[in-house]
Amino acid sequence: MQEIHNLIGGFEVALSWFNLALMLAGIILGVIIGVLPGLGGANGVAILLPLTFSMAQQPGGQTSAIILLSCIYWGALFGGAITSIILGIAAQQSLGNVFSGLVLLLSHPFGVGDAVSFRSGAFSGQIEGIVTEIGISYVRVETADGILQLPNSQVLASAVGPGHPAHQDASTQAASGNAPPEPPSAGSEQP
Repeated sequence: MQEIHNLIGGFEVALSWFNLALMLAGIILGVIIGVLPGLGGANGVAILLPLTFSMAQQPGGQTSAIILLSCIYWGALFGGAITSIILGIAAQQSLGNVFSGLVLLLSHPFGVGDAVSFRSGAFSGQIEGIVTEIGISYVRVETADGILQLPNSQVLASAVGPGHPAHQDASTQAASGNAPPEPPSAGSEQP
């Protein structure tokens, strides 16, 4: 029975208005410290430790100081998680395109000037054209409808095949040996 009485007494001390206000202040300070890059719970406690020196001199102040420091620590851990989640969500698409671009640049599934066909649900079907640029985050393709910039992550996830030669310009066709026959000149005679 003594243990239950001591437990109730501990909750009475911890849930006093002064200690509840210290908990709220500690969590707010901890979240602010945790969001800052390079600072964590242990550094936050070390930085704000001098705030508790004067508290420990008062009766019951040691308990209040420990409550404040523990709330700073847990608030800093939560603040660091907020930063990680925000940066992770914001950078997910960009980092996916960059890593896919590195794979495309190193594996060379196609090159600049190649006629290619991309088939993917993300592209709403099939895209055919001439690759004009392979960048770190986008592949630029010249199609019959104009120039498109395709995200590298989508290009890497799509099925890539040879494109139709009708989309090639004359210089690319001549280089590949698929040039159409030249029309006869005005001064030449037809047999």
